[in-house]
Amino acid sequence: MNKRLRKKKRVGEFQELGIEVSCVVSLGSKSLEFDVWCDDFVLMIESLSLICGGGGESDTWSVFVCKNKGSVTEENRQSISNWLSENKHVENFEVSGFFDVWHK
Repeated sequence: MNKRLRKKKRVGEFQELGIEVSCVVSLGSKSLEFDVWCDDFVLMIESLSLICGGGGESDTWSVFVCKNKGSVTEENRQSISNWLSENKHVENFEVSGFFDVWHK
């Protein structure tokens, strides 16, 4: 496959990787504190030049994290894990391995 097709299909050197983050937050889903926590998470994601989508209730919260163009890095993944492990409201969490955001 030539370079133009690889770029168009986002394969090979043009593959884009993302991760999934899921966690349980010890705040009620309807509480203002949970909304503030979600805002803080999004701010942290944006500070890494990443974007995310998803959500849910505090006991089943899950988001997909990717980059507008390009791939999430191991450093990004580690920064997210560190933020979650240091957050006093997160009871447990899981950060997935990398996967192709276009061909999952």
